[in-house]
This record gives sequence, C-alpha cells and structure tokens, in this order.
Amino acid sequence: MGKTERGEIGLRVTARAGKLEIVVYDDGRGPDLRRIEEVAIQRGLMPARAEREAAPTAERLLAIVFEPGFSTAEAVDRVAGRGMGLSVVAETARQAGGGAFMRRRTPYGAEVVISAPLSAARQPILLAFEGEQVYGLPTRALNKVLHVPSDQIERVDGREVIKFTADGNHVVVPVVSLGLVLGAVGTAGKDAGLVSIAVMRLGDQSLGVRVDAFSDVRMATVAALTHPDVDDLVQGAVQLEHEQVAIVINPEALLRRYARNELGLRTSAVRAPVQRKVSRRNILIVDDSVTTRTLEKSILETHGYNVILAVDGVDALDRLRSSTVNIDLIVADVEMPRMDGFGLLAALKGDAHLARIPIIMMTSRAAPDDVRRGMELGADAYLVKQTFDQRELLSTIGQLL
Repeated sequence: MGKTERGEIGLRVTARAGKLEIVVYDDGRGPDLRRIEEVAIQRGLMPARAEREAAPTAERLLAIVFEPGFSTAEAVDRVAGRGMGLSVVAETARQAGGGAFMRRRTPYGAEVVISAPLSAARQPILLAFEGEQVYGLPTRALNKVLHVPSDQIERVDGREVIKFTADGNHVVVPVVSLGLVLGAVGTAGKDAGLVSIAVMRLGDQSLGVRVDAFSDVRMATVAALTHPDVDDLVQGAVQLEHEQVAIVINPEALLRRYARNELGLRTSAVRAPVQRKVSRRNILIVDDSVTTRTLEKSILETHGYNVILAVDGVDALDRLRSSTVNIDLIVADVEMPRMDGFGLLAALKGDAHLARIPIIMMTSRAAPDDVRRGMELGADAYLVKQTFDQRELLSTIGQLL
C-alpha cells in the first residue's frame, strides 16, 4: 500500500464563523464500509440492496457508526468496544447545539469532526445570587464589581445611578436590579447595608447590574435553553453542584435593551424553569462502563429524569439503602465486578423495602438463557446493548412508571 510503518494520530482545533471545530484523525486502514453496511443491514438500520443497486454513499454509511451500540467488532476487547463511545460524542455535540460526523482521509485513515457553537465553549462566569436563584454574568463584559452602601445609589431623571471613581475619572453608571429585569423576586434594595453591583461594559456603554450577592468566578460550559419563556436576555444555563442551575445572562442583549429603554419591570423576560417546582422521577443507572453511564444519563436527563449513578451492584445497594432520595426505577447492566446485575436483581427482590422498584436489565448478553434468567429473577424488562435504541429505552421506562 506504500504506507510508512509509523502511525499518526492527531488533533486539530479551529474556530470560525461562530463555531468551534475539533478534528481527531489517524492514518490507519480507515473505516470498512462494506462491513459497516453488512452490520447495518443485520441490525435493521438500512434495507438490503437489490441486485445491481448502487452502494450507499460513504457519508450515509459513516453516519451509521454514531448509532448507539453500533460496532463492527465480533467481540469486545482492549481495542474493540461496545459501540457506545461515538454515540456519546455525537449526543454531547448535539446537546451543545452542534454535531459530529466521520469521513475518510486520503490516502489512509479517517477523521471525526466535532462542532459546537463557540457560545457552548467553556468560559469564565461570575455567579450571583438574586433571591433563591443563581445567575451567571459572563466576565467578557465585566468591568468592575462594587460593594457600596445603599445610600450611594442615587436617582437621576427617575433612574437609579451609581457614582464612583475609575482611573482618576468620575463615572456615573445607571443601575438596574437583575431580579426586577427578569421578573424574579429578589431582595436587592431591601437591605439598608451594602449592595452588590456588577458593572457591565461593552464599547462605550456601561450598566450596573444590582444583585443580592456575588459568589465566585467559574469556568463553565453554557448550555442553550429551549424553554418557551426564555428570550435573548438569557444566553443559556450552567449546571452547578447539588443539581442547581445558574441562568446565564446575555450582556449584549441586556445593554442593548437598556439603551432602547426596553428594560421596564419585565414579567415575561424569563420565568426561570429552575424556579418551578416540577416533580422529577429518579432513575438509578448501574453500569461499570463510564461510557454507557454517560450516554444513558445524557438521554434520561434530556427527557426530564433525575439520574443517580452506580458503578456495580454493591455500589447500587449502598446508594439505595443510604440515600434519602426515593428511586423510582433502576437500569442495570448484567456484567459488572463485585456484584453483577443478576446478583443485584436477586438482592433487590429479597429486600422488602426495595422489591417494589422496577428494574430494566441492559446488557450485551442476548442469549435466550440469560434473558430467561433475568426475567425469572424478576426483571421488568430486558434490553440488549447491541440493538440499543433510546426510543425503546424511553418507551420502556414510560410504561413502567
């Protein structure tokens, strides 16, 4: 073939047209399109070709490798996996507003291209509290943070302003309450002591954003929000610890609206979804594969479930017996160290407090004897990873809950 013995693996990162693009490539033998088509037909992902029908395009075949559980390997080993890794990559990229695809390289190898909006890249965010809600202020527009006595805030032409000195110059900056702008209820202005103000600046325009308190600056990935009440004042959201979510403010939209005198005491800019008390079902995922746990967690959280993770049967039992959270359903692998899925299932059904919890067995062991054993032990459903379809998983969960 003329290829050198030395292998090459590379990573290329570029930013253009508001997109972040990551390319991972190698100069190996490349994807086996014939084998991909063969497995895709076996799994029902595409119809068999009629005689003399043209072969599917490389683009169509290479899109199939991102299907959950798709693998051309006949057995799992140190090199060949269960076909979950690329699926996790694609799902994560889609959640960030981007995507992923594979293409062949010339003359050898393949490359995976992952793209996402630059807004989804990690960026420094100043966390601020307003009432019980946490907000994030992008530091790209942060000019100054002030803690001043409340009596230093004056009213000029019916608007609040703050006066301070910067670089030897006297500065007057208008001030708005973040909670009032977003239609939330905060405590800013109720304390006769110090008030906290973030001075946002873009170009020649400045605006003081008044909040209850500041926390700290975090490097965070901002996820887009699709809630119907969210408008362009909200850039997205950041997941924090203890299942808190910070609403990230779009500083450009905030300053633009103030300049247009469009920042009244808004009541519809955003009704932060995290402030609504929504009962979420709790699902425990038990799997020793971090890739599988990540994929299933991503799928379930996207569809509104609260997810708890365990690495094997022993870990799962510890969490079930010590947690204050009521688990509504369990999704468990079969092959795990310390205690496998069958052992976990037997332990659950032998515990009067845990026996009521529905359990879905999710495994690569599709032999009839394994399926029969799982069902005899009391599994409520048995799904096979090689034919994994998130719609089937979600449908099964919906039926059991």
